[in-house]
Amino acid sequence: MEVIALRFKLILACDRSFILPFNYPRSLYGFALKAIETSDLHIAWRVHNVKKDIKFVLSEPRAVGKRGRDWTVTNRGILVNSKKFKLYFSTAELAIANAFAEGISQLEEVKLFGVSFCVEEIKLLKEPNSLSGKPLKTLSPISIIDNNPPNGKHQWDVSPFQSKNSPYKNEPLVWKHLLFENLRSKYLMLHGETYEGSFDIEILDKPRLKEKRLIADRDKKTGKPIWAIAWHLGLKLYGDEDLLNVGYQLGVGVRNTHGFGMIELQ
Repeated sequence: MEVIALRFKLILACDRSFILPFNYPRSLYGFALKAIETSDLHIAWRVHNVKKDIKFVLSEPRAVGKRGRDWTVTNRGILVNSKKFKLYFSTAELAIANAFAEGISQLEEVKLFGVSFCVEEIKLLKEPNSLSGKPLKTLSPISIIDNNPPNGKHQWDVSPFQSKNSPYKNEPLVWKHLLFENLRSKYLMLHGETYEGSFDIEILDKPRLKEKRLIADRDKKTGKPIWAIAWHLGLKLYGDEDLLNVGYQLGVGVRNTHGFGMIELQ
């Protein structure tokens, strides 16, 4: 299967109702890496081991159908009675997209969340002509991390608004700055030159701001969960289209391969 676009939508189905867990990040990453590995071991190794390299972004998994009729919220996660969920995958490198799609086509079944699924549909999506100034929304929550916060902590999950006990005088400004710097680093990886153009972010009233607290990973030594505080929101990005396309294809913020930071047009 040759990919003619760098973003596509998957629908995965099983033969029974299942629980879509709230803490999905590690499972999603393992699924995507397994698909790539099935097709191309070298690309899978590079994606997993080379920190500063082109990777991919995943949406959060979402149940197919209407709330109440097809799915309900429980204390363990989303109970999916439609027996299907959808997922989006995006990258800026054709070889990665091809490896993922080829791997998916070779897998007779996909194991996720302790359940076996088949890939019912893969739909290639056309990329937008322009993004600057257009209303956008998150398909997976945006995670922004400060590795040198002023309170002496090892890391800090930065919020798009002034949070309680914030170590910053202007946390939204720090959030925007770190998001921009993350985009610039991805731009450098992709284009081989530093982005010197303008950039700005506007947070919109809709969709409403929603905080999510997820287990992003586990500490390799202790096995303890590493929590991420991330945000669903509506936003507008302003800047050169080449820069904004990087955010569209690779995600904004960090932890993109674990299902954080995917955006789309509203």
